[in-house]
Amino acid sequence: MQAFNKTQQYKVTQANENQRIDNFLITYMKSAPRKHIYKLIRTGQVRVNSKRIKPFYKLKVEDIIRIPPYIGKELLDVKVDSVQKNNFLKRIIYEDNNLLIFNKPTNLSVHSGSKLGFGLIDIARKVVLKNERIDLLHRLDKETSGCIVLTKNLRTLRKMQDQMKNRAIIKKYICLVFGKWKYKDGIMKTSIVRNKKKHSIETNFEKINEYKNFTLMGVTLITGKYHQIRQHCYKLGHPIVGDKKYKYGRSLPQAKINTINRIFLHSKEIVFKDVDSNKKIKVKSPIPEDLKNFIKEID
Repeated sequence: MQAFNKTQQYKVTQANENQRIDNFLITYMKSAPRKHIYKLIRTGQVRVNSKRIKPFYKLKVEDIIRIPPYIGKELLDVKVDSVQKNNFLKRIIYEDNNLLIFNKPTNLSVHSGSKLGFGLIDIARKVVLKNERIDLLHRLDKETSGCIVLTKNLRTLRKMQDQMKNRAIIKKYICLVFGKWKYKDGIMKTSIVRNKKKHSIETNFEKINEYKNFTLMGVTLITGKYHQIRQHCYKLGHPIVGDKKYKYGRSLPQAKINTINRIFLHSKEIVFKDVDSNKKIKVKSPIPEDLKNFIKEID
């Protein structure tokens, strides 16, 4: 278990230069929940060069990071048995020396802090042991399934983050929404509010199939904001089936809930450039059986 009985002092080297302090702490305090790490930053318990900092502060070589003592229930020593290890390895749908792509099942959190107590990243760090470090490039909601990228070293993490920043990574999803889609295919723009700040979002929508009370949509993210697809569909009057938060009061009959007790949102494809060769790589995740079965029911 990663626990700190006394205050830690960490001197930043080139390996962590330009890394955000929150991302550094998430890796350094491997088993600590994100919410606790952000609390440490927010309350000034974590300091850099004796000064309070924001989560987005970027580290400089020779910065001195003060990390307070921490032992608590939030820390968890994740024990991964052979079954969990094999299940994890079976769900790796792409891997090279720099990263891997995991086919995340529904109801698995990517971070610790859930009722389960641990997340995908905790399991990955126990299973993939031969690497410098394992980091999540992005996140998926707990109920959302499909492609998620984990990097194996800081260099790859930074290069992939640059690709995301420059919109060079293409992330495609499939979702089922309530109602018959009433818009043309193409990029749609709107704004959402997150932490009292307004954010512009862009999403490309493409109708795949239409049913009596539903529409199957292909969705490509242009921007990448919190709950973007879910919020955008909701604002367009077509909430995603199974979404418990953005739903306009729409819900499925009990018989259908028993068939699909999750959100119908799946990360089906990701396209990016290899960080060494610059070659384009496309990875696909098959649609889960529960989603395919639900489509058969409504067809």
